[in-house]
Amino acid sequence: MLIGHSTIEDVESALDRFGYSQDDFDFKVQDDTQYSSGLYHTYSTVHVTYKPNGIKRSYAAGHQSAFAAEFERDLQGGFYR
Repeated sequence: MLIGHSTIEDVESALDRFGYSQDDFDFKVQDDTQYSSGLYHTYSTVHVTYKPNGIKRSYAAGHQSAFAAEFERDLQGGFYR
């Protein structure tokens, strides 16, 4: 799983808190993990599009990322409006 369940819950909560509909966003996850034998951390990029106006932004996600917090700051700051 590239995006953890708790991260998804945090994103959904932020959308609700700031009055956005989940249906108005398109989230695409790109796997950036460097797979090798043995242990490795998962990394990805989440490409977000706000459908009503086409505004897009990409966020680093995965191991030790702050994707949910960065997305929430953008919602709170009105980036997608």
